This record gives sequence, C-alpha cells and structure tokens, in this order.
Amino acid sequence: GEAAYLRDMRFVTADELIALGHGQGRLEWLVHSLVPRPSKVLLNGIEKGGKSTLAVTLANSVAAGGEFLGQRCEKGRVLYLQIDTPLPVWEMMLTRFREGGVEFHPDLVFIHPEDQRRPLDIRTPETRAYLRQAVREAGPDLVVLDTLRKVHSADENDSTEMKVVGDHVDEVFGKQALLILHHTKKNLTNMDGRPITDPRRAGRGSTFLQGDVDGTWLLTGQNL
Repeated sequence: GEAAYLRDMRFVTADELIALGHGQGRLEWLVHSLVPRPSKVLLNGIEKGGKSTLAVTLANSVAAGGEFLGQRCEKGRVLYLQIDTPLPVWEMMLTRFREGGVEFHPDLVFIHPEDQRRPLDIRTPETRAYLRQAVREAGPDLVVLDTLRKVHSADENDSTEMKVVGDHVDEVFGKQALLILHHTKKNLTNMDGRPITDPRRAGRGSTFLQGDVDGTWLLTGQNL
C-alpha cells in the first residue's frame, strides 16, 4: 500500500546529492560537445533532405572512434534502426557511401531484414519487447531511430499522446545515446516570411518532443 511505499523514502541536501556521485560529476560524451551518453538528440529535417545520410555518417564515426563535424567520437557500438526507407533504396544509399570510399566499421549494425517487424508502435508491449530485445542483443552505446514517425501511430499534434510515446522511448532506450530522426513542418517560414532557423520551432507536431530531448538539430540544405 501507500504507507509501505513511502516508509523508506530518504532525502538529501544539494551537497549530499553531489557527494553521492551518481551523475559522476560531469557529462560523458559519445561525440564531444554534441552527443552525451546517455541522452536524446533530435535531428529535424525535411523529407529526403539528407537526415539519414548525416545519421549514417555520425553512426559510422562513432563505431570507428573517428570524428564527426570536427568533434572527437568515443568509440562505441551503434545500432541503426532503419524503419523508414524501403530496403532497395537503403541498400543503394549504403552502396553509394562505399563507392565514395567510406569503409563501414563492423560495430555499426542493423537488424537483419528477415528479423525486422512492421508495423511498429512503441505504445504496445509487443513493440517494446521487440525493441528491448534488439538493444539487449546488439549492446549499443548509440541507437539511431530512423524515423520517429515509423515507431508509433499516435497523433503527433497531441502533446498527451506524444508524452506517452516519449515515456516509452525513455523506457526502451534510456541507457543509450539516442539520435532520433524527425520530419520538419511543411512550412518552415515565420509569419513575416523569414525562414525558421530555431531547431526547437522546426519540428513537426507537438512541441512536447522538442522539449523532452537533450539536444535539437535542424538540417536545412547543407547546414546543420
């Protein structure tokens, strides 16, 4: 009951909380100055606007322990959940990377096509179990979710529904760094006609998601 739940609750001062060291006193970076671990980073961009290309570049840089946008990456295993692009198109994109001289590191992994499930809805126990299994067996430091829209069927404009989605995302991916690919609004201009350049105002749907992450990026053309 309630009494049993509250019986052993403890309280600490600010100094005592620091001394516990559960946060280790500093951020642990996976990509220095850009992606902490654990964290949620949201990458907003128009459809077919290069989000996946950027995400693959980041993922392979982490897997290899290289650099991304001039920042050092701590080497880690990466699980890329590609659930948006048809497989032939995806294979063609990866082939172009390789033909361009990119060597994919073996610590960048994808779920085998025969083991992929569709559709997915993270609000259901079945989808959460499937995603938890993928995380458990791949053992990633970074997960790329490409795209958010394909992992739920909630109303993106409803903050209450998106909070449920966000809570389940935390439940499944809370121990990893998570890069979430998300679509922008169709109209990326302010009322005065100037382009929207604030990443927090560019994402499609409820503003809940923009406020629920640790970092927000906006990809427009060649600019991040």
